[in-house]
Amino acid sequence: MQRILNQCIKELKQFRRDKLTVALAFALPLITLLLFGFAIRLETKNIPLAIQDFERSPSSRAYIERLFATNQFQPVQLSSRESLANPNKIIDSGLAKAVIIIPPEFSDRIHRNQQSPVQVLVDGTDGNNARVIKNSIRATTRFFLQNQKLLSLNNQIIPHIRLWFNPGRKESLYIVPGVFAVNLWIFLSLLSAIAMVREKEQGTILQIYSTSLSARELILGKGLAYLIIGLIQAVFIIIPGIFIFQLWFAGSPIPLLLTTPIYLSASVLFGLFMGCRTNTQSAAVQGVATTGFLTAYLLSGFIYPVDNIPFPLSLVSYIVPARYYILITRDAFVRGTGWGGIWHVPLILIGFCLILFIGCDRILWRMQFSENIRQVNSRHAIALPNNNNFNNLFASRFWSLIIKEIKQTLGNKQLIFLLIFPATIQLLVFGFALNPDVNNLKLGIVDYSQTPASRDLIAAFTENHVFKAKYHNDNQKQLAKQVREGNITAGLVIPPEFNRNIRQGKTTDIQIFIDAVDANTAGIASGYASQIVSKYNQTLNEKNSLNNSTFSLIEPQINILYNPGLISSWFLVPGVLGLVLTLMSSLVAAAALVREKESGTLEQLLMTPASDWEILLAKVVPLFLLLILDVFLALAISRLIFHLPFRGNFPLFLLLSSLAIFVGISIGLFLATISPTQIRTQLTAFFINLPLNTLSGTITPIESMPIFFQYLSWLNPLRHYVAIIRGILLKGVGLEVLYPHAIALALFAIILLAISSNKFRNQLS
Repeated sequence: MQRILNQCIKELKQFRRDKLTVALAFALPLITLLLFGFAIRLETKNIPLAIQDFERSPSSRAYIERLFATNQFQPVQLSSRESLANPNKIIDSGLAKAVIIIPPEFSDRIHRNQQSPVQVLVDGTDGNNARVIKNSIRATTRFFLQNQKLLSLNNQIIPHIRLWFNPGRKESLYIVPGVFAVNLWIFLSLLSAIAMVREKEQGTILQIYSTSLSARELILGKGLAYLIIGLIQAVFIIIPGIFIFQLWFAGSPIPLLLTTPIYLSASVLFGLFMGCRTNTQSAAVQGVATTGFLTAYLLSGFIYPVDNIPFPLSLVSYIVPARYYILITRDAFVRGTGWGGIWHVPLILIGFCLILFIGCDRILWRMQFSENIRQVNSRHAIALPNNNNFNNLFASRFWSLIIKEIKQTLGNKQLIFLLIFPATIQLLVFGFALNPDVNNLKLGIVDYSQTPASRDLIAAFTENHVFKAKYHNDNQKQLAKQVREGNITAGLVIPPEFNRNIRQGKTTDIQIFIDAVDANTAGIASGYASQIVSKYNQTLNEKNSLNNSTFSLIEPQINILYNPGLISSWFLVPGVLGLVLTLMSSLVAAAALVREKESGTLEQLLMTPASDWEILLAKVVPLFLLLILDVFLALAISRLIFHLPFRGNFPLFLLLSSLAIFVGISIGLFLATISPTQIRTQLTAFFINLPLNTLSGTITPIESMPIFFQYLSWLNPLRHYVAIIRGILLKGVGLEVLYPHAIALALFAIILLAISSNKFRNQLS
């Protein structure tokens, strides 16, 4: 026991000495909490909506006022020229996400009891957003007609919709508890992985083996140290999160308090396991980022419900510990049901801990420490090619340096792996795992009526695949229990007198319960439920001939542009393509330059007649060519697997992608100049990449963010490149529309390249 404590104290002292790891443990998780908590908005609000009113009558103005009466739409002020322009151009430019065109005879046709078609053009690049716009316009139009006494329907069925757990649909109640789980998994496992592999890389594990410390004692000592760090980190994240986002415990905090140390232990052991499996700190960081960060971020239910994850990725989500801890955090701060629905989570996490501990122990035992520890060698250090030979061939030092860089890059398996594997995996996982579509929601049913009419209503709920009948309960109490425990998303209660009231033409109430922990899903589900009941009422009216005119006097003719099938991956994949290319550019450029510094070949270059700019360009050109190949790889995956169209100008796309690559390379060069080693470069990159990713509009629309973050996103080069990709691939627009983003990207490339190259040349001097 004393040896374990000594090892623990040693680890804590080492951790405290490294300011970067301390910042990674405490500062970056807090930054991530604030970014995710404030900037990620899944619920569609403040959608820019443009109106072309060619009548300008009191009726048309009343209709427009009704559309903007909610916080769903934000009016777009059109100039006199734009108000008469082609509406497609308004959407192409990104000025509005939808355009409503009111015809000149709008009110006259209504007064003559004739249908007045209203044309609606919707930007379909974001399928989920377009679906919300379509449903909202139809619902608002129907409400307007009823309010103006233009549509008289006998609503026999009155739905009483109750949102459980989060009646105000406050999104932070869904996002912030998820951030707790993701943060505590990612950063703690990253730190413990680095701590373990550092012992192997520096050879200090040989000294440990020469003592009487066993493999299990080593694991327990390191694990205890990082468990203590994790507990401090948990307090440092959860308490500010509670006060900043106004969270409080919905029930007993005991499940959270008891499960958190188990979850932190699993995170630490996962990091130690990755450290045992890898031989360098860089490889450990890449391993944790790919298998830890990516899975916790995408396959845990952090952003979208795990039920939306398609097969076979849904199977992978079962071995993601963050998936289970999110159940604990959301129960603690939102549901408050206690152990009844989450008793199995600590047992599963203990199982993960045991498996990971046994895995670490077996690996260290097989290594036999001193027999199989691999020392850091100089196999990546490539000497400067013979300049005389290259001068004979090309008569140029610059070309000699380029050939040397190409050979060195192609000989570096780790760099080639970094160019191909993460880009491919991220495109596939992001494209398939992130599914914002609201469908197949688990529906629990209590049918006290048990009649053909009640069965018709149930069929109306399930026929469009928004709801899927999961449980048929005997009574309302059982249904409520299913909702509280999270087994179903919605509940439908049909009263005993349902059929009798329908036959007699009387109104009848039905109850609909919706789990509102996920505010976005709850809002969409509530809207769908209201529409289903409304259509069912209309069907009853037509059957019973209770009204003379069941057709709508105002009929929105909705056209979905660019993505008529509302395929969600068509929105996500272009964003991920931009994200991957920009981040890979920075990481690869930083790794290539820092490797020269670590191996000492940079000093050899300084001894040659090559000038500063020749050395710098020789570094940039091969990386640029390889990253252009990465663009082609990403486009091929997008086309072959996700069937993403390419509607724009290909040379323009390559030109603007080149600017984005130069931006990424510039960031990488800057990171390399301020970091002495590859591992510190990768760790520092976390402080840049996470904000770039969050504020890029890759996953959630920019319009949904708070206004401060919308303005801040203009300083994000990734935001502009993502807009360019979606504009060229999906909309087929050119520079006449994309010039603001192209100019911004060019300015970023020039400024960042000038700063990083100047810093690099100063370092050479």
